[in-house]
Amino acid sequence: MKFKIKKISGSLLASLACLTLGSISPVHASCENAPMSGSKFKLTGPDSFKLRVTTQTFVDTKNARKLNFLLLQTDRRAQTELAEFFAGIQNGTISAKAGGDLDFLVAEEDMSEKDKLEGFEKAVSEINTRFVEFNAAGSRKIGQCVDPGNQIVVTREISSDSIFAARSASTSKNASTKKDDDVAANKTKVIEENKGPKGYKSQVSGGYDGYADMEEF
Repeated sequence: MKFKIKKISGSLLASLACLTLGSISPVHASCENAPMSGSKFKLTGPDSFKLRVTTQTFVDTKNARKLNFLLLQTDRRAQTELAEFFAGIQNGTISAKAGGDLDFLVAEEDMSEKDKLEGFEKAVSEINTRFVEFNAAGSRKIGQCVDPGNQIVVTREISSDSIFAARSASTSKNASTKKDDDVAANKTKVIEENKGPKGYKSQVSGGYDGYADMEEF
């Protein structure tokens, strides 16, 4: 379920550093700060948790239009994978057992395996007791990077508060605050805000790293 994020080679980094788009400024772009692709469940308190998914797409283009399209596709796939991760936890397909693979289960370093398992089972029980349905609109894009000609990575997460929020309340909240909550929303369609006389120009064609300040998970 996890795949190691591919590291770019030194020669490729050097070639990217020479790439310019309408200026003489050197480009410094990579996904070195991106987490490994995969799904994580984190216990954040006695009655709270978060689900996080990181999705990676390998690309062979540096074209701004194509990169923006692939960025949108990767984000949508991250939302789908987050929903599937939640469904797996809810229906028991994804479970945590003593001595089993607990790589997807994250908690504070001083928390014992027993406490992790109990916390996870409590969360699963609450999910099934409330019989909630996953609402992708409640998730937040907390990080993304574009490495032209190499890869695009997007990370989304959703908290237990958003999962358990009343549908009526969450619907109005998502409509009014989603843009502010989504820390990377302003870069998802940067191409639309960077049209010039010579056609489309975009930050994604030069690449960027939106993971430098992402909260540790």
